[in-house]
Amino acid sequence: MNGQYPRPRITRRLWTGLAAGAIAIVINSFILFAADWIPLVTAHGGLLKLIKPFVAGPLQTSGVASLWRTLDLPAPQTMVFKIGFHIAVGLAMAVAYAFIFEPVLRGPAWLKGLLYAAFAWIMNAFIVLPWIGEGIAGSRNLSLAGMAYFAFAHTVFFVLLAILYAQFMNGRTTTPKGLSL
Repeated sequence: MNGQYPRPRITRRLWTGLAAGAIAIVINSFILFAADWIPLVTAHGGLLKLIKPFVAGPLQTSGVASLWRTLDLPAPQTMVFKIGFHIAVGLAMAVAYAFIFEPVLRGPAWLKGLLYAAFAWIMNAFIVLPWIGEGIAGSRNLSLAGMAYFAFAHTVFFVLLAILYAQFMNGRTTTPKGLSL
């Protein structure tokens, strides 16, 4: 096979990405919550603020918003919703890593994670945060320490995601009997 590994099945990539992403997003969340205990202000909810104007109308028109309220699910401004959104985005980033970034990036897992982190940071710092009026890297409302801590917390997420993904894909961990990745 010319020194290349066979391509893993789609389901294996998906479940491995989700497993690695779940662990990485929990650790990322604790790091971000720790900033509040310091106290240190970091960027919170930039992506949610960015997409809200684009999805609010279609969600209202389609009836999803009404169904959401009828089911008494958490409103977008609540902490429960924001945490759920953070987890969902983290898992989506993990799946994107498994299917898009990991197959094309070269080098050890930690380097792939750093490259993915740099890509995500550039997108956030130069597109998301300026678009919602927060300035480059959130500079309108964050101190240099807050910006650095935010970058650190997310770099931990991406590097840990890449390392865990590689370890899980290489079978360096055990899975419960009957669970097939």
